[in-house]
Amino acid sequence: MPSLFSSESSPRLPPFERLLVLGSYPVASPIHLCISVLAELASTSAPNTESLRSLSAQHHALIISPSRPKLLAGLRDVQRAPTWVRDEAGTGRVMGLARGVQLFYPATPGELAALLLSLRTDAHGALDNKMTLAGPPALVVLHEPSSYFLDGWRDSEWTVSSYLMLVVHVLGTLAFLTSKEQRQASRPASRCAHPPHHDAPPDSCPPIRFALFDSRLHTLKLPVVRVPPPGPFEDTGPERAATSGEGDDAAKDVLVFVRRYFEWVVTFEPESDPGSTDTEMAVVRTARLHNEMAVSPDEDLTWKWLERTSQDGVLLEWN
Repeated sequence: MPSLFSSESSPRLPPFERLLVLGSYPVASPIHLCISVLAELASTSAPNTESLRSLSAQHHALIISPSRPKLLAGLRDVQRAPTWVRDEAGTGRVMGLARGVQLFYPATPGELAALLLSLRTDAHGALDNKMTLAGPPALVVLHEPSSYFLDGWRDSEWTVSSYLMLVVHVLGTLAFLTSKEQRQASRPASRCAHPPHHDAPPDSCPPIRFALFDSRLHTLKLPVVRVPPPGPFEDTGPERAATSGEGDDAAKDVLVFVRRYFEWVVTFEPESDPGSTDTEMAVVRTARLHNEMAVSPDEDLTWKWLERTSQDGVLLEWN
């Protein structure tokens, strides 16, 4: 089962098609999720006869992030990243699975939309460029899209729909990549990233899994609409100023709208400090999983673990 952690004893995610990860999640979690999804597929794809290299050509995942330096800097930060990044990421098994992970770094929302519109599956076995995939991916990860709206250049015209359109673009692309026409254009061995459900039609592929990681989404506030500036003959006095920012042009929590697109929402809560020493810092971590589709909260889950940080790296101890 897919996981957000490297440890074999760590909890596994429930089955999902759309996953939203919020809060202070471990910086390597997007990589762990990709690796665990590909490892699950490798274990069900004749592991005794196929090498990891051949599996990586058939099964792959995509990570789309606004900033390559920010993603890599987080993974290299030994004080925050698990020891897996330092000790295990270079092993043969992980490297073999990692070959199936493709990274893209669109710098603006416009570049992201252009990237998604350019993605195609392999037509007749000829890979023309990086935008042509060998087949539908097993997983697509959108990493920290709030950076488009919180860092660097800001557009005064941003609204809630500006963020939602990024999610909609991804979902539209995934539907296109699993369409019948694209499957027929793909090589037979890679038409489906994983076998369809036993109740599915014979000529169908399961939906591509989609995970959105955004540690700052809870801080992002944007208006629903932008009120145009007053015209030359409109009132610009105190009454207009008093009513501005109270309607749809007031900043809203974007998270309220975004979470409706996802099945499971995983929220990593702030750390609590049970005690530290001169050589080791220990914190208690909590993550809460909420099923947005559930009628009652009985399906919600809670993970708790102890995170020990020392000069040797980070060790996770599960309750």
